[in-house]
Amino acid sequence: MSGSYGVAWMRRGAGPAPLAAPSRLTGLDSGLCRTVLWQAISVSLVCGGLVASGRVWSAGVTMWGLVAVFGGFWLLSARPERIACLLIALAPWLNLLKGAVLYSGVPVVYLGAACLVLFGRSAGNGVANPPRTLSRVLLVLAGAYYGFSFALTLNPRENIRVLELACPVVLVVEMSGVRGMVKTAVAGFFCSALAVGFAAVPHIASESAHRLGIIATDELAIGNPFGLGTPLALGVLALSLDRGRWLSVDRSTVLRWILLVPAVLLLALSTSRAGWLITSAGLLGGALIAGRQRWRLVLAISAVVAIGFMLSLSPWAEPFQRGWNRTFTKDRDASSGRADQWKVFVRAIVDSPRSLCAGYGPGDNSWIYRRFSMEVQGIANPGGQAVFHGLLMHVGIALGLLGLTTVLGWEVLALRSTVAGFFHTREAFPLMCFVGFLLGSLTVTGFDPISGTFLGIGLGGSRLVSAPRRPTIGARRTQGLDQGQDLVRGM
Repeated sequence: MSGSYGVAWMRRGAGPAPLAAPSRLTGLDSGLCRTVLWQAISVSLVCGGLVASGRVWSAGVTMWGLVAVFGGFWLLSARPERIACLLIALAPWLNLLKGAVLYSGVPVVYLGAACLVLFGRSAGNGVANPPRTLSRVLLVLAGAYYGFSFALTLNPRENIRVLELACPVVLVVEMSGVRGMVKTAVAGFFCSALAVGFAAVPHIASESAHRLGIIATDELAIGNPFGLGTPLALGVLALSLDRGRWLSVDRSTVLRWILLVPAVLLLALSTSRAGWLITSAGLLGGALIAGRQRWRLVLAISAVVAIGFMLSLSPWAEPFQRGWNRTFTKDRDASSGRADQWKVFVRAIVDSPRSLCAGYGPGDNSWIYRRFSMEVQGIANPGGQAVFHGLLMHVGIALGLLGLTTVLGWEVLALRSTVAGFFHTREAFPLMCFVGFLLGSLTVTGFDPISGTFLGIGLGGSRLVSAPRRPTIGARRTQGLDQGQDLVRGM
């Protein structure tokens, strides 16, 4: 760590250090980092208990109350980066409980945090770099898209969720210059994902919830397998790649395995095909580029397969078997709906030169599927009510080639920056998170804080380098003697 970097952090009110040179990822050695993590864990424990007991609305009110208290504390302390860290750590809970209380409050809160981080007193301390520039461009594009949608529909809730994708990206990238902050956010995110999974277990046997992640009570039903499976996939990748450094468990192999087992079990029970795909692609991709860590990843892949096999023999085999059959057997329905949507999407977008170039405009476009599905052969439910699940389909229907070219161009630049970061740091986790976002956006629009976290880690995390292991006392004494001898020689 350079001397100027250390002096900057000693000044009162100093913000994130410049990202021109790679920062050092340290463990959770900062009291402030530990405080944020414990705040996230406390929210997870309280809300998890309420959700498990069926009091979903009370869990939503409690979550928002605790977020307001903890966020207000950091706001009064002039620590906007801590607010950003807390919101990323609680992304699984915010994504779940918004279905019970304040659905449109999530993008508003993330937008407020992004403004605090961007325009706060520490905003000028960072220098321009590709991840920061790309994240801000994404926020501008998202704001323009939402503004255009509001101008056409006059509905403030229409497409406001696009901010749930862009704002977490900005938060992760902006706090990637604060030592330990990204690792704290990832650790809190994983704890929240585990808590959501365990809280959903009592509901998996209900008549309306046959997949883990869907929580149905007499009052309402919230959640979906994607919202549980993808956060757990991020946790599995964080435990398996880079020796678990992104969760600060690189010094304890036993702890990594203890955390990996429940994460894989909950991921399997969620039957989230996006989560399964992201995990499989991340582990296999990491094994290809990990170098000396390849044998550890092979062992992790073997453990995942063994856990899945044991699950098929357990009392929880029925929901897991249903998800497996829906995905891999001859009676699978995993891709039929998405395949039909892609067929209808192609037919709809080439219907006229106007639709090809500029699309049909943002808003409720469910009528498009209903109309054009009647004109495509081989559709399972022609004339049915459906929306287009997938980022490219959503943007293409709304904005045509104009929107598709913009999104694909941004993704290419972001991928180039992420790959360059990997070759600079040799950290596989950010690159696999970016790949996970691309794979997940093929099945959903990605307008949620989970997808934003994946993309933010992929874009900003590639600029961080893991700190070397702290030297022993003997090594530090030897280093001090060597420095003393060099000083004497210089005199």
